[in-house]
Amino acid sequence: MTSGEMTFRSEDPIMKSTASRVGLNLLVWAGSAMLAASGLVHFHLWFSEGYRHIPTIGPLFLTQAIVGVALAIATAIFRRLILVAAGAGLAISSIGALLISIWWGLFNWQETSSAPYVGIAFAVESAAAVFLGVSTLLLAWPWVARIRSGRPAGGRRAGPLPPTGIFVASSAPLTNGHPAAGNKPSVAKSGPVD
Repeated sequence: MTSGEMTFRSEDPIMKSTASRVGLNLLVWAGSAMLAASGLVHFHLWFSEGYRHIPTIGPLFLTQAIVGVALAIATAIFRRLILVAAGAGLAISSIGALLISIWWGLFNWQETSSAPYVGIAFAVESAAAVFLGVSTLLLAWPWVARIRSGRPAGGRRAGPLPPTGIFVASSAPLTNGHPAAGNKPSVAKSGPVD
């Protein structure tokens, strides 16, 4: 299993019961629905409310609409950690952009809180951020716990180093790896031990 996979493993405390799995799926699906709603609001504003004629903001609204709906569909179908986290990030960044455009202006565009659909956009993006953010934490918790314990997704102990997939110098005493002793420094690849 990779870090991007949703891990419904029996040894994960969060996934021990069917109710936990169903609850997590419902959270992901609710967040996906809110993310799709945010994308549809952005498309409506771009298509029907004239936002397509605003330089820089117009193309960003269309991009938000396309990415939001596509990510919502992918998240709802595949329910992978990386997709859920990306959906939460998109919702949070969209809220941030909205608030910046209201408070200070963004790309020479000053939004007002009384503009059409600002309240709806803020509500659905906030809901998406909460649902997908909580889902991300729940999905990542067992994965992080395995890494901290030295156990990669396969379940076997990898040793004191986390499974980073990069080469790292071993912690052998200096005399063993000293060039004068004729030995080359030992290098260990992080990962499962056979």
